[in-house]
Amino acid sequence: MASIFQMERVLYQCGCDDWWPLCKLYFCRHCSALRCTSCSLNEIDSTFCPNCLENIPAGEARVKKNRCVNCNQCPICCEFNIYFNNFPPSCKMHVMIIYCIAMVLTTRAVGELCHLMCSTCRWSTRDSDTPDQPSSINWPVHETTLGKELDEALERMRIRAVAEKAQRDQIKLNKRRSYNLGSVLTDRYGLQSIYQKRKKTFEKFVPSTPLHVATDEVPELELSGLIENTTDVLRPSLDSCLRQPLAGDRPLRPIRMPLKARRATRCKYCDHNLIKLEYGTSTIRYKIQYFARNFVPEIRLSREPEIREGEIVSVLLTVANESNSKAEVVLMADNDCGIVQCITPTVELSLPSSDETADICDIENHKDAAHEGPGTVVFRRRHRAGIRMEVKCEAGSNSKSVLFLLVKYKNEQCFMHLSDEPDWKSVRVQIALTPCSQVICSY
Repeated sequence: MASIFQMERVLYQCGCDDWWPLCKLYFCRHCSALRCTSCSLNEIDSTFCPNCLENIPAGEARVKKNRCVNCNQCPICCEFNIYFNNFPPSCKMHVMIIYCIAMVLTTRAVGELCHLMCSTCRWSTRDSDTPDQPSSINWPVHETTLGKELDEALERMRIRAVAEKAQRDQIKLNKRRSYNLGSVLTDRYGLQSIYQKRKKTFEKFVPSTPLHVATDEVPELELSGLIENTTDVLRPSLDSCLRQPLAGDRPLRPIRMPLKARRATRCKYCDHNLIKLEYGTSTIRYKIQYFARNFVPEIRLSREPEIREGEIVSVLLTVANESNSKAEVVLMADNDCGIVQCITPTVELSLPSSDETADICDIENHKDAAHEGPGTVVFRRRHRAGIRMEVKCEAGSNSKSVLFLLVKYKNEQCFMHLSDEPDWKSVRVQIALTPCSQVICSY
């Protein structure tokens, strides 16, 4: 990341030759390569209710239509957005942050029966046609009136699936040679009956009665509800009706809480986990976290360089080691791809591991740790080091001032077996020296 709001200034080349910021990349320790969203797979690890934090298996969630039967949302103010600006009006960058809040209905008990009530809009189940229930679990919801049509459509899809499977099996059977034709003619082993059943699967399914038949009986449109003044009746909004499309003209009922999913990320090539959370829904800790920032040295622009055409200028970079082991870093020029030529050939660094308990102002005051020459270390602070590199921008290329570097690094954390000697790994990096540079970004 070059700065907080310009992460695309420094891009790393992934294993699939795409360019991404380091904060959006993963590192596969089995393949020893960088992975992005294109060369990784996302899968659902578990499903849970965001209100009661109950883990629900995939089969049970499918039966419950991915809804929690214990928690209910208000149909009027089910979800609304809160907009506010996180920056003062004098700031040029105005970022609008949106929070989506789900209003959960609370249970109010009166004797042995109970009803649900929203503490925000004061809506309750007594406003609908739902009587009080002895328990708040499995509160009744609107059922579809097209159940028969949906079942017939599902049956037709099953018949089509069986026919397609039979065609694939028939292709496999045609490749085999029949050595004993006598057994087929006499039907001694029941092969003829199997053939007749398979033949029926190839026949197209013709419904006995059409599902929808056009009729001349069209109900008249009642304009009384649109013309007359109906201020006494509070009608639901359009968003509330869209949340319950099966309600129609009936009163709205509580909405069951939709389930959330915890995702896990896998490598597409070796099928090993890259990101995996703990099983408990109340914790936010990672069980496996292979972020690229914890393995690969991070490069940032320390200052905004002043690029002048045809002149040699200095570029100040900051190299940080966020891993838990000591890292050896070598920065080399890659002048074959860019217009900006790096004059500094090679910069070698040895960075210690990141220590969160150390003081943030712990700066080495030794004179040997800071040099003013080109291509040498300018400063050292904990696990970070600042370097100065000399570059030359050709004439007419100020709008595309992109510097390409080849970064080699070596640390013990990049390998699964710590007993082995770590090898050198390399990655290509491109740095946009000007904010208006057209950096090749893949996201």
